[in-house]
Amino acid sequence: MAFFLMNAHNIISSCCGGAGNVFAKIFSEEDDVPAAPASNQPGPVGLVGGFTAREAKYEDVQWSKLPAKARRAASTLGYDEASWNGNEWRCDEAWGDLSAEQRGAAEALGWTERAWEDQYEECEWKDLPANVKRACRRLGYDASTWDETEEDDDKYPSTMEKEWSDFTKEEQRCMNVLGYTQQMWED
Repeated sequence: MAFFLMNAHNIISSCCGGAGNVFAKIFSEEDDVPAAPASNQPGPVGLVGGFTAREAKYEDVQWSKLPAKARRAASTLGYDEASWNGNEWRCDEAWGDLSAEQRGAAEALGWTERAWEDQYEECEWKDLPANVKRACRRLGYDASTWDETEEDDDKYPSTMEKEWSDFTKEEQRCMNVLGYTQQMWED
C-alpha cells in the first residue's frame, strides 16, 4: 500500500505541483503511518492509571522531565525547579484574577477553571468531563455518591479519608485529575 501511495504521490506531484498541492498533501509520507498520541509515549510523562500527565496537571512529574511547554507554563505561574519539585503551590489567585497569560499557562498544564477553583466539588456528575468521571470512579464515587456528597459529608468514599502518602500512585493521579495537589490535600 505504501508503495502505491508513494507512486501516486510522485505521479501527482510531477504533473500537479509539489507540497502546496492538495493531492500531494493527501499522499504525503507523513500520513502513511499515523503518529502515536502523546499520551501513549513511554516514560515519566506518559500514562499512569490511564491518565496523561497533562490530565493530572503534571503534578507527579519532576521539573527536569517536564516538556518544554509545560516548564514555560509553570514558570509563568511563578514556579522554578525547587518550588515545582517541592510541591509548593505558587499561585493563590482565583481563576478570574489570573492574567490572560497566567490562565493560558494554567490551561497548558491541564487546569480548567472548575479544577482550579473547587476541584469540581460544585459540579454535578452529569456535568463532569469524562476523564474526571473516570478518576472519580477509581476513587469510589458514582453518580449518586458524587451528587450526594454536596449535601452530606458522610457520603464520601473511604478513599477520601486517606492521607496523601496512603494513596496509591494511581489514586494520587486521580486526585490530581480532580485538581487536588499534595499540598492542598495535606493542608
